[in-house]
Parts: sequence; structure tokens; C-alpha cells
Amino acid sequence: MAVIDLSQLPPPQIVDVPDFETLLSERKAEFVALFPAEEQEAVARTLALESEPVVKMLQENVYRELLLRQRINEAAKAVMVAYSGGDDLDNLGAINNVQRRVITAADDTTTPPTEAVMESDADYRQRIPAAFEGMSVAGPVGAYEYHALSSDGRVADASAFSPSPAEVVVTILARDGDGTAPEDLLQVVGEALNDEAVRPVADRVSVRSAEIVPYEIDAVLYVYPGPAKEPILAAAKRRVRHTSTSSVAWGVTCGCPRSMPLCMFRASSALS
Repeated sequence: MAVIDLSQLPPPQIVDVPDFETLLSERKAEFVALFPAEEQEAVARTLALESEPVVKMLQENVYRELLLRQRINEAAKAVMVAYSGGDDLDNLGAINNVQRRVITAADDTTTPPTEAVMESDADYRQRIPAAFEGMSVAGPVGAYEYHALSSDGRVADASAFSPSPAEVVVTILARDGDGTAPEDLLQVVGEALNDEAVRPVADRVSVRSAEIVPYEIDAVLYVYPGPAKEPILAAAKRRVRHTSTSSVAWGVTCGCPRSMPLCMFRASSALS
């Protein structure tokens, strides 16, 4: 799907946020300039003393100004898909008529009630601009992939291709288990893609599950001599888990989308 990688966009800087000391120096200079020329030297000497009440007041004002500048920048980011999140991102999605998917429905029969698991900001953030792909009536690859991703919260990724004219094959990677899409999920996606408002009249669409290739990670860590090997080992495992779970996508080898692959670690001391 031809969508810009939003994570690569530089953060916007709507309002410049200088460091505290720079802004304080500017405020002191402006304060001195308010006095007659013959009094400015005495006022400047007063402002050089940190204990002076007027200096404390200027410091407090500068701190509040920095907070205000930062808040303006954060508010600006809240209206940008690349940096928005939570309810702000939901409202941006509504502009493109894209609703956050429900991964696991809420269950009020449990004690305490189980809250719904919703689509992550990262996944939702990628689907919002992709909505324009779904508006096409010619059946491009991006449109089929967008509608497949939006059909059910259990879909982690989708890939569409055409092996022959008027034939479309959509491959689904499931979010649960090892990534194999169950039959009921394939049926849901198939019905969504064959909707009259989605599929061009001449296309024949079939949906299948991705072929999962399990893998194993065997890492050897060489650390400097010392007593603290376990924290290093734990940090390495966390990073492998993060990499393996965040790499769930079509064309990426991943046997366990939501659980850590079989990882074996050995920590060895480097020779001094």
C-alpha cells in the first residue's frame, strides 16, 4: 500500500522553544530597558542577584512561558495524524471516515467486566491516510488491502495481487496465534471485499491465509567482566520481544505475532 511512513516524518516545531537561560536573559534585558537610562545599570546589578524577589518572579514567568510554548507545540501535533494519539487521533480518523477497529470486544459477563481491546494508535495511524486508497472504484492493490485491514480487528496485515486478468488474491495475516487466519476470519474478509460498493464488477476475489514460517533466534551476548550480567540479558530479551512483535507484516518473517519466538540466550564474558 503506497502510504507515507509517518514514523519518518520530522516533528513539527510550530513555536520555537529556547532553553531556560536564554529566555531568562532576554526577559532580564527587556526588563532593564523599561527603566530610564540613568537607572539601568543599578537595575542590571539587582538582576544579577539570584536572591532578589524580582529575579524569582522573572524565573517563574520564564518557566510558565516555556510551558505555554510546549503546550502550543503539543496542541499542533494533536491535529497531525503522524503525532496524534488517543481521542485526538479518533477525531482525525473521523475526518476520513475511518473508525478505530475493535480487536477484542468488551465482555460485561466477567467479574470485573473485561474492557474492549482496541486497535493501537500505530496501526490506526497507518490506516487513516490509506482511506483514500479505499475510495478508488477501479480495484487497485491499495484499495483491496485497505478494505481487508478494515474488515475485522483480527486482521494484522493483508496483501493483494492479481495472478491473471480480473482475478484478485488477497492474503491475510491474522493477529492471533501464529498468524494463520481461521476460516471464519477469511469468510468475514471475503464478504467485505466482495461487497458491491468495494469490488469492481469484473473482478473475482479470493481470500486465503498467509503461510507462516516459524523461526528461532539464538543470540550470544559478549559482555565485559562484571557482576551485572542478568540485567543485560533481560534487556536483550525485551528488545528481541519488541522487535519480533513489532515486525508483524506481510513480507516479514515472523512466526509468533503476539508471543515471543523461541529465543535462546547465552551470556559470555569477553576476555580481557
